[in-house]
This record gives sequence, C-alpha cells and structure tokens, in this order.
Amino acid sequence: MKKIIFTLVVLMLAAPAWADVDIWCTSDGNEVTIHFDATTEVNYVRAFALDIKLDKDVNIIDVNDEVNSDYWVFPGSYPGGTAVGDWEIYDGTLGEEPNQMTIEMGSLYAEDDPDDHNEPPVRSGQLLKFKVDCAAYAGTVNVSIAENVIRAGPVVMENPDEDVSGRVNITADCSVECESACEYPACWDWLGQCHGDTVGDDLVIALGDFQDFKAAFGAVKDVDLNYDPCADYNRTGDITLGDFQTFKDAFAAGSVAGDCPQGDINGVYCPE
Repeated sequence: MKKIIFTLVVLMLAAPAWADVDIWCTSDGNEVTIHFDATTEVNYVRAFALDIKLDKDVNIIDVNDEVNSDYWVFPGSYPGGTAVGDWEIYDGTLGEEPNQMTIEMGSLYAEDDPDDHNEPPVRSGQLLKFKVDCAAYAGTVNVSIAENVIRAGPVVMENPDEDVSGRVNITADCSVECESACEYPACWDWLGQCHGDTVGDDLVIALGDFQDFKAAFGAVKDVDLNYDPCADYNRTGDITLGDFQTFKDAFAAGSVAGDCPQGDINGVYCPE
C-alpha cells in the first residue's frame, strides 16, 4: 500500500502543472483592449485565433494600434486587405461585416533561431486594441469574444499537441458607451414625454401641456415653424392624431408613468 501511494506522489510531482489561459477585455471610452494571462502555464502560447464581435451595427476601427509585438505573425488577412487597418490580423471566416473580425496572431519563437526570434513571447499582457466607431450611434455596444473554430482556436500552445480543452477562460464583460453623435431635443429624454408630458413638470398632465400641444398640432419638422418636438410624443417628426390620442388619454388620467425610452428613437434628428 505504501508503495502505491509513493508511486502516485512521484507521478503527480513529475506531471506538468496544467493551469489556465485567461482572455478578457476592458474598455476606456470607445477603445477596447483584449488582454491575456498564461503566467501559470508550463508552456508558452504559440498563437491566438479569436472571433470578436460587436452587438450593434457599428464599425471596428484602428485595429493597427498597439498590437502585441511578440505575436506578429498573421496567417490570415481580411478580404480586400485593409478594410479595418493595416495589420493583417483578421480574416473572412466571419464574413465582411465591419462590426466583427477574426484575429490570428502567432509568435515565431525558437531558442536557436538565427533571425533574432529566440526570445520567448510574454506570458501575459495586452494582445491588441481597437476602437468602436461611435460617429453614427448612441448607446451601449457590447463586445463578445469566442474561439474561432475554423482556425482551431482559441489558443495553440508551444507544444501544438497540448490539449487545452476546458483550460481557456474567455470573459467578455466589457462594453463601450457611445455618446450621442448629434443633437436631439432635451425633452426626448424626459421619462413622461412619450405619454403626453409636454412641459416636463413631474409627469403631471395639465393645462400647460394642453396649450403647448394645441399650438403644435398638425406641424411637421423642418416644414412648420410651430413644430414642437416636446409635443411629438411618438417622435416621428410630425404631430398627428396619434399624438393627440396619447395626449387625450394622459390628460384624462392626470398623470403618467415615468417609463419612456430616452433619445431619438426613430432617427428624426439622428438618422442611422
């Protein structure tokens, strides 16, 4: 029995101490950084193959800024060559949509390499940065990271036969807050405006709201000078019978709920 226990202890000490590779993202303004940490791994990461997507129809830009110089081998290229940046760190496996990309980044390390590639890559740090183009969108843009199945991602270790199944932890809990790219009426952020609150007086619908609505009824944005966006409850750019019905119901109730969506929800001032 003692011999069996001793044998097991020897085997455990001799076995590699497999650990994890962590991959995650952070954001600062409209800039997203992809990080990795493999400091507890026995071997170095040889290459990454990751799918990065944005959940809104906005562009990924400036991918060529601050790419990790230890992972400078880019096997794939985006169709057309420079659709996002000068670096060939993305391919067409996700299609050519500008809100998603596949990164393929490898090291070229060998202890006896004659071309100065004999320094091992870093075990942790920044993999790359990119920016989200907020020029035509206002709101939250969420970032997702997943392994690229076609490229045998998410990572390949220095020993390419090493099985990393279940040991690569990808966490994409970052997002970018795009501020409004254009000016829309401040009253479209009132929480009762869509229900008939024309003057913004604490969700109470009274004669003041009626007077403003009456003066603007029938007006069209950019056509009639009496167009009042605060009386445009459905925010379509014209004040019609639909707005009147909203006001009528609210006036009868006397007060409204504060649950209106904020912003230019139909793109009247901020067309997509």
